[in-house]
Amino acid sequence: MNYALILIVVVLIMYKRTLNYGYCIDDFDVAKRSTGIKPKGTWEELYSSWQGIYYKQPRLGHRIVLLLQLANTLMVYYAFGHNWISFLVALLFTLHPAATQTSVWLSGKGYATAIFFILLMYSFKWLSPLFYWAAFTWGGFSAAFASGIFLTSTFWPMIFLVPVMFLIKRKRISGALGHKWSITPAVTKKPSLKRIILFFKSIGYYTCLTLFPTRLGVYHDYLYTYGLSEEETKQWHKPDLFALLGLGVMSVTGYCLVTSWASPVTLGLLWFVLFIAQWCNFPTTLQQAIAERYLSLPLIGAMYALVNIIYLIPDEAHFITWGVFLKPILLTAFVVGFAVRLHLHITSYRNIHYQIDHNLANFPDNYAIWTWKGQEEKNRGAFFTAIEAWFQGWKLRKTDFRLNNNIAVLLTQVGQIDQAMDFLKLAEENIPKDQMEAGLAYIRGARNDILEMKRKMDLEARKNKSQIIIPGGPR
Repeated sequence: MNYALILIVVVLIMYKRTLNYGYCIDDFDVAKRSTGIKPKGTWEELYSSWQGIYYKQPRLGHRIVLLLQLANTLMVYYAFGHNWISFLVALLFTLHPAATQTSVWLSGKGYATAIFFILLMYSFKWLSPLFYWAAFTWGGFSAAFASGIFLTSTFWPMIFLVPVMFLIKRKRISGALGHKWSITPAVTKKPSLKRIILFFKSIGYYTCLTLFPTRLGVYHDYLYTYGLSEEETKQWHKPDLFALLGLGVMSVTGYCLVTSWASPVTLGLLWFVLFIAQWCNFPTTLQQAIAERYLSLPLIGAMYALVNIIYLIPDEAHFITWGVFLKPILLTAFVVGFAVRLHLHITSYRNIHYQIDHNLANFPDNYAIWTWKGQEEKNRGAFFTAIEAWFQGWKLRKTDFRLNNNIAVLLTQVGQIDQAMDFLKLAEENIPKDQMEAGLAYIRGARNDILEMKRKMDLEARKNKSQIIIPGGPR
């Protein structure tokens, strides 16, 4: 049986409809700056769409994303032995709904490109320095520690490529980190030993998302409010079940590295931990606290470990006599579960409105999504719908500066001056400390706009009053 052909058919069946999808989230920023740009030729347009420099049409971008997903799926199959085990790993990888930010979303192509080159790096070990450089150059920081995958093989000296690559790419790394540092709130980026709890919590959360991808979206509510206030920051520093799970995953990985250094399960766990650890909020947080795109590359290792663990179940033993049936049951459950969830989730990338509604359905208690919905409604001129969305978010987080300010501005535009002043006062009381100067300047501008609107409304009211004609009165 040609497993590669089956994988191609599965990818086309599941992802072909995305060719007709539009832009989502960050895609619009690229599309806006593409206005008026005329590519010099086909190759320039292809390269620009691949790198996200500019988009002339969403369909070309989605074709590139589909081809990357197809290439990555086949590379997983060939990199891990082109056998029954690697076929199952590739199948689970391509069906996993948490990987859609790299298999559907146009702005996720950098992560998908990194996956491709890292798989080439693992497949052609003697050429790994070249592919490591390519993954870092075109795939970004997600490939930073890629050579660590050789730790459990005879090519383990390749791990010393990490400091070499950091030295070669030091200007790019320092520039990117410097930019992130400048735009990140002080509380969020402040290094602390307490963050080790966040590390274990993040590992645990990503592990659950890997095995049970039930709630999916752009903004997960877990850890989202970390750093927004001292109270919430202290709350997130407390251990929970995810922290215990994360500690367990790290402990098992360490145990496997010591006791079964070169086993497939160890390789899978190492792959998962190696590529997810850099996104786990330790020792600082310069990125989104939880994001599904960070999980796409680690998923490969997780699926490799999962399939091999299932096949370690004995067909018959003292404690179990039906292992021969348990293996296909478990594998079928994961394949069907992932496929159904992917089929339902993938439509959220059709356009921005599907995306927002899907996120609200999965995370209705995350105020950020209501903020997002309100902004989109405002952009299309639906002011009252925008106010309603922002008010739903405000009920979840009444101390958010941006929400209060947005509501005040929009209430001004619809003529609700007194309420606008009330929300503006709340906004002023909740300006983040590290944004005080800019926040106060923004408040002064908004207050002037409100007062100007009030002056115009009073003038219009006096004008209308002077024009009233009393029936039967003097002409």
